[in-house]
Formats: sequence, structure tokens, C-alpha cells
Amino acid sequence: NVIDVKVNFLTPGEQKRIQKLTEQIEKTSGFKLRVLCQSYPETPGLAIKDYWKVDDKTIVLVADKGLKGTSNILNFNVGDGLADILP
Repeated sequence: NVIDVKVNFLTPGEQKRIQKLTEQIEKTSGFKLRVLCQSYPETPGLAIKDYWKVDDKTIVLVADKGLKGTSNILNFNVGDGLADILP
């Protein structure tokens, strides 16, 4: 549920805590939260959708450092089944 692509945004301990949190969210709500940390252009691209089996009940949080590690852009990709219930 957590992938850090060569950017070390998260320590191993942080990854474990986020992993547990995403599992709890899915267990209690039925919604999937996935976290992707990357630094463009080092990205998994659309392959991540198949790997995580992204569907209408999935939120993908993408944290991207950018080309030189200077940007810290957060992006949320929300499944159609969640669009109406999230603010």
C-alpha cells in the first residue's frame, strides 16, 4: 500500500505505520488508500494501477519531489465511487 520509488521520503518505520493505517482504513471503510512517493521522471507510471488493482473505491496519494528534488507536490487520484463523498 506504500511505495517509495528511490526518493526516501519515508523512513522504514514511517512506511510500516502508513501501511498499518491504510490497512485499517480499508478494513473499516472498504476504501483503499495507496501512497506513492516518487521523483519525476522516476515513476512507475500507469503500471501502478494494475499493481494495486486500482478501482472505484481507491484513493492514490502521490507525493512527487520533481526533477531536482525541489518541489513537493501532492496529488490525489480519487476513484469514481469516492468522488461524491469526499470534500
